[in-house]
This record gives sequence, structure tokens and C-alpha cells, in this order.
Amino acid sequence: MLRQTSIALTLMLALLAAGPARAALFEDDEARKAILDLRARVQASDEQHKTRLTEQSNAAAAANAQLTEQIAALRRSLLDLNAQLENLRAEMARMRGQDEQLTRDVAELQRKQKDLAQGVDERVRKLEPRKVTLDGVEFMADAEETRQYTEAMTTLRSRFVIRSQLFALRTTSAR
Repeated sequence: MLRQTSIALTLMLALLAAGPARAALFEDDEARKAILDLRARVQASDEQHKTRLTEQSNAAAAANAQLTEQIAALRRSLLDLNAQLENLRAEMARMRGQDEQLTRDVAELQRKQKDLAQGVDERVRKLEPRKVTLDGVEFMADAEETRQYTEAMTTLRSRFVIRSQLFALRTTSAR
């Protein structure tokens, strides 16, 4: 539109410059009015164009400011999320360490419990009655009874061995 107005203005000026021919299409007053009218239109068009550019520039600046605020908010949010992520990672590492320590503690306690249970079982077995076979008869005897029997038999055997050795000595010396 601005271009058409400029072309029209140029044509009018060209027609006015051809004034010496005096074959004027317009009178001087009419030509001046037309030129002034065209100038007013061009100025109005320029002002409208400038106004539109200013409005568009203001709208773009407002949109740019809004986008800048959104970007800043997103950056803050991203930094917060990153800090939370780092905190969670640190907490996970701490919990893994605790888990490993607890696993070691449980394994050690289980080993100690097993050792204690074995010790207790050994002690209790010594006190429990045992199945004993004597002269083809099976019966249950306490550990103390079994110990006393074994001790008596050992003494008896040792006396028997001593007597047989004495007997053997007597028989060899009597010969």
C-alpha cells in the first residue's frame, strides 16, 4: 500500500513538472490539494505502520519477557531437581553402606550362634542318656553311669592284667 501511494505521488509530481506545457489536467489549486491529500495519506499510512510496528515490538518484548521468566523458572526447577537427585544418590550410597554393614553383622551373629549351638549340643549330649549294649541287652544309661562303668572295667582289666602277669612270673620262676 505504501508503494502504491509512493507511485501515485511520483506520478503526480511528474505531471506537475510538466506544467510548462499548460495542458494541465488539474488546476494549480486542485493539484496542491491532491498533493497535500496524498501527503496526508502517506503520513497516516506511515503512522499506522509505525504504530503497528510499535505494537508488534511491544508484544514481542512482552512475549520475550514472559519466555525469559519461564526459562528462569525452569532453570530453578531443574537445579532443585538436580539437588534432590544428588541428595537421593547420597542417601542411597549411605543406605547401601548400612545394608552391607548389617549383612556382615548378621553373618557374624549367625556364625556365633551356630558355634554356641554346637557347644551347647556337645555339652547336652554328654548329659543325655545313651543307648548302651551290655551282654546283648540294650538299655539307656546316663553319661555318669557310662563313665563309672568304663572306669570300673578299666580297673578290673588292669587288675586282671596285673594278676596274669604275676601268674606268668610265678610260673616262669617255678620252672
